[in-house]
Amino acid sequence: CNIPVLQELFDDEFFQKLMSLSGMYYRGEETLSVFYDSLQDLPFSPDMIFIFSGYDAHKDDCGDGVMDWTYDDFQFLTEMVLDVAYQASCPVISSHGGGYKAEVTVEAAYRHIETLATY
Repeated sequence: CNIPVLQELFDDEFFQKLMSLSGMYYRGEETLSVFYDSLQDLPFSPDMIFIFSGYDAHKDDCGDGVMDWTYDDFQFLTEMVLDVAYQASCPVISSHGGGYKAEVTVEAAYRHIETLATY
C-alpha cells in the first residue's frame, strides 16, 4: 500500500494545487491507522510477506516533523504485519534498510527483531 505523507511544513492542499498531483495525502499521526486499515482491506491473501524496515521515520532520526514514529510504533507496525501473516498462514521475510542515526537504528531494529522472534 502506498501512504504518501505530508511533512508538517506543507498545508493540506500543497500537492493538489501547486504540484497538480491528485490522491490522498496523510499526516504522520494518521499513518499507523491508515496502514492498519490498508492491511485489513487487502484484496488478496498473501503467499509471503516481505518487510523492508527502515528507521529514518523515527522522531529522533529524519522523521521529526514528518512521521514522528517512536520505538513502540515500529513494534506495532511489525505486529500489524505479523497479524496478517498469521491469518494468511504465510512466511515473513524481513530485511533491514537502516536509518541515519546509529543509536536510533539499533534500538528500532532490536524492537523489530524482538517482535519477530517473540510474537
